Amino acid sequence: MTMVGGDGVESTNYLGTVVVLNFWATWCPPCLREIPALSAFHSAHTNEGIVVLGVAVDSGDATALSAFKKSMHMSYPVLIANEAALGAFGGGISKPFPAPSMPLPTTYVIGRDGRIAFHFVGGLSRAELEKSVVPLARLP
Repeated sequence: MTMVGGDGVESTNYLGTVVVLNFWATWCPPCLREIPALSAFHSAHTNEGIVVLGVAVDSGDATALSAFKKSMHMSYPVLIANEAALGAFGGGISKPFPAPSMPLPTTYVIGRDGRIAFHFVGGLSRAELEKSVVPLARLP
């Protein structure tokens, strides 16, 4: 996977971390509405072994996505979607990608063990993230 900004990302970098993997697009109104909640959640819990990763399904280039990320004050890393992004975390995410039937936003929560713990379709609030994700970080 490639992060906006050009750095490569491997799922092994996140072993032992709870990952909130959020598939979104710049043209998706519910996606845009949840960005502030995801940013606030990421900032509040990044030191607790929780990370939010945005996976942009836009067909735009990394430069445009980088500018968009900055304009939206996104505090979390944004990756450019490809098949590797789908299979890298937990293995249970459907292929091929982009899947025309995949609603946006779609969020997968990957536990510390690398398995998918939750799958959400639609926008998430900060309260929903707190309730569902934070307890996973407290598990041994």
